[in-house]
Amino acid sequence: PDGRLAITQWARVPPRQTVKLAAAVIAALRAEGVAAPGAHLAVVRDWSVACVVVSRRALERADVEALRAFARERGFDLAWLPGLAPEETNRHHRWPRPWLYQLVAAIVSGDSPTLEQYAFDVSPARDDRPWFFNAFRWRTLPLLWEQRATGGLLLLESGYLIIAATLGLALLVGGLLLAIPLPGLAGGAPLALPLKPVTGLFAAIGIAFLGIEIMLIEKLGLWLGRPPVAFATGIAAFLIAAGAGSAAAAALARRLGGARRVLRLATVVLLVWGAVLALTGGSVDGWMLGQAEPMRLALSVALILPAGFAMGQFFPAGLAALGAREPRLVPWAWAVNGAASVIASPLALLLGIHLGLSAVLLISVALYAPALWSASALLRRASISRR
Repeated sequence: PDGRLAITQWARVPPRQTVKLAAAVIAALRAEGVAAPGAHLAVVRDWSVACVVVSRRALERADVEALRAFARERGFDLAWLPGLAPEETNRHHRWPRPWLYQLVAAIVSGDSPTLEQYAFDVSPARDDRPWFFNAFRWRTLPLLWEQRATGGLLLLESGYLIIAATLGLALLVGGLLLAIPLPGLAGGAPLALPLKPVTGLFAAIGIAFLGIEIMLIEKLGLWLGRPPVAFATGIAAFLIAAGAGSAAAAALARRLGGARRVLRLATVVLLVWGAVLALTGGSVDGWMLGQAEPMRLALSVALILPAGFAMGQFFPAGLAALGAREPRLVPWAWAVNGAASVIASPLALLLGIHLGLSAVLLISVALYAPALWSASALLRRASISRR
Protein backbone atom coordinates (compact mmCIF):
# COMPACT_ATOMS: atom_id res chain seq x y z
CA PRO A 1 0.00 0.00 0.00
CA ASP A 2 2.87 2.41 0.66
CA GLY A 3 4.89 1.20 -2.32
CA ARG A 4 6.40 3.49 -4.95
CA LEU A 5 7.85 2.84 -8.36
CA ALA A 6 10.51 5.04 -9.99
CA ILE A 7 11.47 4.59 -13.65
CA THR A 8 14.28 6.64 -15.21
CA GLN A 9 14.89 6.82 -18.95
CA TRP A 10 16.44 9.06 -21.59
CA ALA A 11 14.54 12.31 -22.09
CA ARG A 12 14.15 12.79 -25.85
CA VAL A 13 13.30 16.21 -27.23
CA PRO A 14 10.43 16.67 -27.93
CA PRO A 15 9.41 14.07 -25.32
CA ARG A 16 7.91 10.77 -26.37
CA GLN A 17 8.66 7.71 -24.27
CA THR A 18 8.49 9.58 -20.97
CA VAL A 19 4.99 10.74 -21.92
CA LYS A 20 4.00 7.20 -22.98
CA LEU A 21 5.26 5.95 -19.63
CA ALA A 22 3.24 8.58 -17.75
CA ALA A 23 0.19 7.66 -19.85
CA ALA A 24 0.63 3.97 -19.00
CA VAL A 25 1.02 4.74 -15.30
CA ILE A 26 -2.11 6.92 -15.28
CA ALA A 27 -4.08 4.29 -17.22
CA ALA A 28 -3.00 1.66 -14.69
CA LEU A 29 -4.03 3.85 -11.76
CA ARG A 30 -7.44 4.45 -13.33
CA ALA A 31 -7.82 0.71 -13.91
CA GLU A 32 -7.19 0.26 -10.18
CA GLY A 33 -10.07 2.63 -9.45
CA VAL A 34 -8.00 5.73 -8.59
CA ALA A 35 -10.19 8.78 -9.27
CA ALA A 36 -7.38 11.39 -9.24
CA PRO A 37 -4.27 9.69 -10.68
CA GLY A 38 -2.37 12.99 -10.99
CA ALA A 39 -2.10 13.10 -7.20
CA HIS A 40 -0.10 9.85 -7.27
CA LEU A 41 2.46 10.97 -9.85
CA ALA A 42 5.70 12.96 -10.00
CA VAL A 43 8.00 13.62 -12.98
CA VAL A 44 11.47 15.14 -12.61
CA ARG A 45 14.01 15.72 -15.39
CA ASP A 46 17.36 17.20 -16.29
CA TRP A 47 18.90 17.73 -19.74
CA SER A 48 19.32 14.02 -20.53
CA VAL A 49 17.01 11.85 -18.40
CA ALA A 50 13.56 11.95 -16.86
CA CYS A 51 12.28 10.06 -13.83
CA VAL A 52 8.63 9.07 -13.43
CA VAL A 53 7.59 8.27 -9.85
CA VAL A 54 4.23 6.70 -9.07
CA SER A 55 2.84 6.03 -5.59
CA ARG A 56 0.12 3.61 -4.50
CA ARG A 57 -1.28 6.25 -2.17
CA ALA A 58 -1.66 9.90 -3.05
CA LEU A 59 1.44 12.01 -2.49
CA GLU A 60 1.12 13.99 0.71
CA ARG A 61 2.26 17.54 1.28
CA ALA A 62 5.50 16.36 2.91
CA ASP A 63 6.25 14.19 -0.15
CA VAL A 64 5.65 17.10 -2.51
CA GLU A 65 7.86 19.45 -0.49
CA ALA A 66 10.63 16.84 -0.32
CA LEU A 67 10.54 16.49 -4.13
CA ARG A 68 10.60 20.26 -4.57
CA ALA A 69 13.62 20.53 -2.26
CA PHE A 70 15.38 17.69 -4.07
CA ALA A 71 14.91 19.36 -7.46
CA ARG A 72 15.86 22.82 -6.17
CA GLU A 73 19.07 21.68 -4.46
CA ARG A 74 20.31 19.60 -7.40
CA GLY A 75 19.17 21.71 -10.32
CA PHE A 76 16.49 19.38 -11.65
CA ASP A 77 13.35 20.56 -13.43
CA LEU A 78 9.94 19.59 -12.09
CA ALA A 79 7.73 18.35 -14.93
CA TRP A 80 4.79 17.16 -12.84
CA LEU A 81 3.79 17.32 -9.19
CA PRO A 82 0.40 17.62 -7.53
CA GLY A 83 -0.32 21.35 -7.44
CA LEU A 84 2.59 22.30 -9.71
CA ALA A 85 2.10 25.63 -11.53
CA PRO A 86 3.17 26.00 -15.19
CA GLU A 87 5.68 28.75 -14.34
CA GLU A 88 7.50 26.37 -11.99
CA THR A 89 8.51 24.12 -14.90
CA ASN A 90 11.22 24.34 -17.55
CA ARG A 91 13.55 26.54 -15.48
CA HIS A 92 17.02 25.02 -15.60
CA HIS A 93 17.29 22.74 -18.64
CA ARG A 94 15.11 24.82 -20.89
CA TRP A 95 13.16 23.47 -23.84
CA PRO A 96 11.38 25.76 -26.32
CA ARG A 97 8.15 24.87 -24.52
CA PRO A 98 7.34 22.93 -21.32
CA TRP A 99 6.18 19.99 -23.43
CA LEU A 100 6.48 17.35 -20.73
CA TYR A 101 4.38 19.28 -18.22
CA GLN A 102 1.75 20.17 -20.84
CA LEU A 103 1.40 16.60 -22.11
CA VAL A 104 1.25 14.99 -18.67
CA ALA A 105 -1.34 17.59 -17.67
CA ALA A 106 -3.37 16.69 -20.78
CA ILE A 107 -3.21 12.99 -19.87
CA VAL A 108 -4.24 13.66 -16.26
CA SER A 109 -7.16 15.85 -17.30
CA GLY A 110 -8.24 13.58 -20.16
CA ASP A 111 -7.57 16.27 -22.78
CA SER A 112 -7.66 13.97 -25.83
CA PRO A 113 -7.48 16.73 -28.51
CA THR A 114 -4.11 17.95 -27.21
CA LEU A 115 -2.69 14.43 -27.31
CA GLU A 116 -4.13 13.74 -30.77
CA GLN A 117 -2.65 16.96 -32.17
CA TYR A 118 0.82 16.17 -30.83
CA ALA A 119 3.40 15.25 -33.47
CA PHE A 120 4.09 11.85 -31.89
CA ASP A 121 1.93 8.97 -30.74
CA VAL A 122 2.15 9.01 -26.93
CA SER A 123 -0.72 6.62 -26.20
CA PRO A 124 0.20 4.04 -23.55
CA ALA A 125 1.75 0.77 -24.65
CA ARG A 126 -0.32 -2.25 -23.60
CA ASP A 127 0.21 -5.99 -23.59
CA ASP A 128 -1.76 -6.27 -26.84
CA ARG A 129 0.30 -3.46 -28.45
CA PRO A 130 3.65 -3.74 -26.66
CA TRP A 131 5.82 -1.53 -28.89
CA PHE A 132 6.70 1.03 -26.24
CA PHE A 133 9.39 2.80 -28.27
CA ASN A 134 7.21 3.43 -31.32
CA ALA A 135 5.78 6.97 -31.44
CA PHE A 136 5.59 7.39 -35.23
CA ARG A 137 2.76 9.28 -36.90
CA TRP A 138 2.52 9.51 -40.69
CA ARG A 139 1.24 13.06 -40.60
CA THR A 140 4.48 14.21 -38.94
CA LEU A 141 6.69 12.92 -41.78
CA PRO A 142 6.06 15.81 -44.23
CA LEU A 143 6.77 18.36 -41.49
CA LEU A 144 10.06 16.73 -40.54
CA TRP A 145 11.01 16.45 -44.20
CA GLU A 146 10.42 20.17 -44.69
CA GLN A 147 12.73 20.85 -41.74
CA ARG A 148 15.45 18.43 -42.87
CA ALA A 149 17.93 21.26 -43.48
CA THR A 150 17.67 22.29 -39.82
CA GLY A 151 17.91 18.77 -38.40
CA GLY A 152 14.24 17.81 -38.54
CA LEU A 153 15.01 14.28 -39.70
CA LEU A 154 16.91 13.64 -36.46
CA LEU A 155 13.50 13.56 -34.77
CA LEU A 156 12.24 10.87 -37.10
CA GLU A 157 10.99 7.61 -35.60
CA SER A 158 13.06 5.53 -38.00
CA GLY A 159 12.20 2.11 -36.57
CA TYR A 160 8.67 2.18 -37.93
CA LEU A 161 9.82 3.45 -41.33
CA ILE A 162 12.40 0.66 -41.56
CA ILE A 163 9.64 -1.92 -41.09
CA ALA A 164 7.44 -0.14 -43.66
CA ALA A 165 10.35 0.07 -46.13
CA THR A 166 11.09 -3.62 -45.58
CA LEU A 167 7.49 -4.47 -46.43
CA GLY A 168 7.61 -2.32 -49.57
CA LEU A 169 10.89 -3.91 -50.67
CA ALA A 170 9.57 -7.43 -50.01
CA LEU A 171 6.44 -6.71 -52.06
CA LEU A 172 8.49 -5.24 -54.92
CA VAL A 173 11.17 -7.93 -55.09
CA GLY A 174 8.73 -10.77 -54.41
CA GLY A 175 6.38 -9.54 -57.11
CA LEU A 176 9.18 -9.17 -59.65
CA LEU A 177 10.59 -12.63 -58.93
CA LEU A 178 7.16 -14.23 -59.16
CA ALA A 179 6.50 -12.46 -62.44
CA ILE A 180 9.56 -13.97 -64.13
CA PRO A 181 8.21 -17.54 -64.62
CA LEU A 182 4.65 -16.46 -65.50
CA PRO A 183 5.20 -16.19 -69.29
CA GLY A 184 6.61 -19.70 -69.34
CA LEU A 185 3.71 -21.09 -67.35
CA ALA A 186 1.13 -19.31 -69.49
CA GLY A 187 2.82 -19.91 -72.83
CA GLY A 188 3.53 -23.61 -72.48
CA ALA A 189 1.16 -26.55 -72.63
CA PRO A 190 -2.21 -25.92 -70.93
CA LEU A 191 -2.06 -26.36 -67.17
CA ALA A 192 -4.04 -29.23 -65.71
CA LEU A 193 -4.77 -27.15 -62.59
CA PRO A 194 -5.75 -23.46 -62.49
CA LEU A 195 -3.07 -21.03 -61.36
CA LYS A 196 -5.29 -18.82 -59.16
CA PRO A 197 -6.20 -21.37 -56.46
CA VAL A 198 -2.58 -22.56 -56.37
CA THR A 199 -1.38 -19.02 -55.81
CA GLY A 200 -4.17 -18.29 -53.33
CA LEU A 201 -3.51 -21.40 -51.25
CA PHE A 202 0.25 -21.05 -50.89
CA ALA A 203 0.14 -17.26 -50.42
CA ALA A 204 -2.56 -17.55 -47.73
CA ILE A 205 -0.82 -20.23 -45.70
CA GLY A 206 2.53 -18.42 -46.01
CA ILE A 207 1.12 -15.17 -44.60
CA ALA A 208 -1.09 -16.90 -42.02
CA PHE A 209 1.63 -19.18 -40.64
CA LEU A 210 4.09 -16.33 -40.08
CA GLY A 211 1.38 -14.02 -38.70
CA ILE A 212 0.37 -16.56 -36.07
CA GLU A 213 3.98 -17.42 -35.28
CA ILE A 214 5.07 -13.79 -34.82
CA MET A 215 2.05 -12.99 -32.66
CA LEU A 216 2.66 -15.97 -30.39
CA ILE A 217 6.37 -15.16 -30.06
CA GLU A 218 5.43 -11.64 -28.92
CA LYS A 219 3.03 -13.19 -26.40
CA LEU A 220 5.70 -15.59 -25.20
CA GLY A 221 7.94 -12.59 -24.55
CA LEU A 222 5.39 -11.44 -21.98
CA TRP A 223 4.67 -14.87 -20.53
CA LEU A 224 8.27 -16.06 -20.24
CA GLY A 225 9.86 -12.68 -19.53
CA ARG A 226 13.01 -13.30 -21.57
CA PRO A 227 12.87 -12.55 -25.33
CA PRO A 228 15.64 -15.01 -26.36
CA VAL A 229 13.87 -17.85 -24.52
CA ALA A 230 10.53 -16.78 -26.01
CA PHE A 231 11.95 -16.71 -29.54
CA ALA A 232 13.66 -20.10 -29.24
CA THR A 233 10.62 -21.70 -27.62
CA GLY A 234 8.17 -20.29 -30.15
CA ILE A 235 10.20 -21.16 -33.24
CA ALA A 236 11.01 -24.67 -32.02
CA ALA A 237 7.45 -25.47 -30.93
CA PHE A 238 5.89 -24.20 -34.16
CA LEU A 239 8.35 -26.00 -36.45
CA ILE A 240 8.13 -29.28 -34.55
CA ALA A 241 4.33 -29.18 -34.40
CA ALA A 242 3.91 -28.15 -38.05
CA GLY A 243 6.45 -30.76 -39.13
CA ALA A 244 4.60 -33.45 -37.19
CA GLY A 245 1.32 -32.31 -38.78
CA SER A 246 2.81 -32.51 -42.26
CA ALA A 247 4.31 -35.94 -41.57
CA ALA A 248 0.94 -37.24 -40.38
CA ALA A 249 -1.11 -35.62 -43.16
CA ALA A 250 -1.29 -38.63 -45.48
CA ALA A 251 -2.15 -41.06 -42.68
CA LEU A 252 -4.86 -38.74 -41.35
CA ALA A 253 -6.34 -38.41 -44.86
CA ARG A 254 -6.63 -42.18 -45.14
CA ARG A 255 -8.07 -42.55 -41.66
CA LEU A 256 -10.58 -39.67 -41.84
CA GLY A 257 -11.82 -40.20 -45.38
CA GLY A 258 -9.82 -37.74 -47.45
CA ALA A 259 -7.55 -34.72 -47.37
CA ARG A 260 -10.42 -32.26 -47.74
CA ARG A 261 -12.05 -33.56 -44.58
CA VAL A 262 -8.74 -33.23 -42.72
CA LEU A 263 -8.32 -29.65 -43.92
CA ARG A 264 -11.86 -28.74 -42.88
CA LEU A 265 -11.17 -30.13 -39.40
CA ALA A 266 -7.82 -28.28 -39.24
CA THR A 267 -9.50 -25.01 -40.24
CA VAL A 268 -12.15 -25.38 -37.55
CA VAL A 269 -9.44 -26.08 -34.95
CA LEU A 270 -7.49 -22.99 -35.98
CA LEU A 271 -10.52 -20.69 -36.07
CA VAL A 272 -11.73 -21.81 -32.63
CA TRP A 273 -8.21 -21.75 -31.16
CA GLY A 274 -7.51 -18.28 -32.51
CA ALA A 275 -10.86 -16.82 -31.46
CA VAL A 276 -10.60 -18.18 -27.92
CA LEU A 277 -7.02 -16.94 -27.49
CA ALA A 278 -7.77 -13.50 -28.96
CA LEU A 279 -10.94 -12.95 -26.93
CA THR A 280 -9.44 -14.16 -23.63
CA GLY A 281 -5.96 -12.70 -24.16
CA GLY A 282 -5.92 -10.43 -21.12
CA SER A 283 -7.20 -13.16 -18.79
CA VAL A 284 -4.70 -15.67 -20.20
CA ASP A 285 -1.86 -13.18 -19.72
CA GLY A 286 -2.72 -12.57 -16.09
CA TRP A 287 -3.17 -16.26 -15.33
CA MET A 288 0.08 -17.20 -17.08
CA LEU A 289 2.10 -14.61 -15.15
CA GLY A 290 0.87 -16.13 -11.91
CA GLN A 291 2.47 -19.50 -12.65
CA ALA A 292 6.01 -20.70 -11.94
CA GLU A 293 8.48 -20.37 -14.81
CA PRO A 294 8.67 -24.11 -15.70
CA MET A 295 4.87 -24.24 -15.78
CA ARG A 296 4.71 -21.13 -18.01
CA LEU A 297 7.19 -22.72 -20.40
CA ALA A 298 5.29 -26.02 -20.55
CA LEU A 299 1.93 -24.29 -20.99
CA SER A 300 3.32 -22.09 -23.78
CA VAL A 301 4.48 -25.14 -25.72
CA ALA A 302 1.20 -26.96 -25.05
CA LEU A 303 -0.73 -23.97 -26.40
CA ILE A 304 1.28 -23.89 -29.62
CA LEU A 305 1.24 -27.62 -30.42
CA PRO A 306 -2.39 -28.07 -31.56
CA ALA A 307 -2.30 -24.95 -33.73
CA GLY A 308 1.04 -25.88 -35.28
CA PHE A 309 -0.16 -29.43 -35.99
CA ALA A 310 -3.29 -28.11 -37.72
CA MET A 311 -1.27 -25.55 -39.72
CA GLY A 312 1.02 -28.32 -40.93
CA GLN A 313 -1.81 -30.05 -42.84
CA PHE A 314 -2.18 -27.56 -45.67
CA PHE A 315 1.22 -27.52 -47.36
CA PRO A 316 1.52 -31.28 -48.03
CA ALA A 317 -2.10 -31.48 -49.20
CA GLY A 318 -1.48 -28.73 -51.76
CA LEU A 319 1.81 -30.25 -52.93
CA ALA A 320 0.16 -33.68 -53.27
CA ALA A 321 -2.49 -32.20 -55.56
CA LEU A 322 0.15 -30.49 -57.71
CA GLY A 323 2.43 -33.52 -57.82
CA ALA A 324 -0.43 -35.74 -58.95
CA ARG A 325 -1.77 -33.55 -61.75
CA GLU A 326 0.60 -30.66 -62.51
CA PRO A 327 4.22 -31.07 -61.32
CA ARG A 328 5.21 -27.92 -63.21
CA LEU A 329 3.46 -25.86 -60.56
CA VAL A 330 5.37 -27.35 -57.62
CA PRO A 331 8.29 -24.84 -57.92
CA TRP A 332 5.75 -22.05 -58.37
CA ALA A 333 3.97 -23.10 -55.16
CA TRP A 334 7.26 -23.04 -53.23
CA ALA A 335 8.09 -19.61 -54.65
CA VAL A 336 4.68 -18.13 -53.78
CA ASN A 337 4.84 -19.54 -50.26
CA GLY A 338 8.38 -18.27 -49.73
CA ALA A 339 7.56 -14.77 -50.99
CA ALA A 340 4.41 -14.63 -48.85
CA SER A 341 6.37 -15.72 -45.78
CA VAL A 342 8.91 -12.93 -46.25
CA ILE A 343 6.15 -10.35 -46.78
CA ALA A 344 4.28 -11.62 -43.72
CA SER A 345 6.99 -10.68 -41.20
CA PRO A 346 6.94 -6.86 -41.62
CA LEU A 347 3.22 -6.96 -42.45
CA ALA A 348 2.38 -8.68 -39.16
CA LEU A 349 4.48 -6.18 -37.20
CA LEU A 350 2.82 -3.17 -38.84
CA LEU A 351 -0.65 -4.63 -38.29
CA GLY A 352 0.26 -5.35 -34.68
CA ILE A 353 1.44 -1.77 -34.11
CA HIS A 354 -1.80 -0.35 -35.49
CA LEU A 355 -4.39 -2.97 -34.58
CA GLY A 356 -2.87 -5.08 -31.81
CA LEU A 357 -1.69 -8.66 -31.45
CA SER A 358 -5.20 -10.06 -31.04
CA ALA A 359 -6.26 -8.56 -34.37
CA VAL A 360 -3.18 -10.04 -36.08
CA LEU A 361 -4.08 -13.45 -34.68
CA LEU A 362 -7.71 -13.20 -35.85
CA ILE A 363 -6.69 -12.02 -39.34
CA SER A 364 -4.12 -14.81 -39.62
CA VAL A 365 -6.40 -17.66 -38.58
CA ALA A 366 -9.15 -16.23 -40.81
CA LEU A 367 -6.83 -16.62 -43.81
CA TYR A 368 -7.13 -20.39 -43.41
CA ALA A 369 -10.75 -20.15 -44.60
CA PRO A 370 -9.79 -19.02 -48.15
CA ALA A 371 -6.85 -21.42 -47.96
CA LEU A 372 -9.34 -24.24 -47.32
CA TRP A 373 -11.45 -23.14 -50.30
CA SER A 374 -8.40 -23.05 -52.60
CA ALA A 375 -7.09 -26.38 -51.35
CA SER A 376 -10.51 -28.02 -51.78
CA ALA A 377 -10.71 -26.75 -55.36
CA LEU A 378 -7.28 -28.16 -56.16
CA LEU A 379 -7.95 -31.50 -54.51
CA ARG A 380 -11.25 -31.82 -56.30
CA ARG A 381 -9.64 -31.06 -59.65
CA ALA A 382 -6.76 -33.41 -58.93
CA SER A 383 -9.18 -36.20 -57.93
CA ILE A 384 -6.97 -37.32 -55.08
CA SER A 385 -9.08 -36.26 -52.09
CA ARG A 386 -9.84 -39.87 -51.16
CA ARG A 387 -6.55 -41.52 -52.03
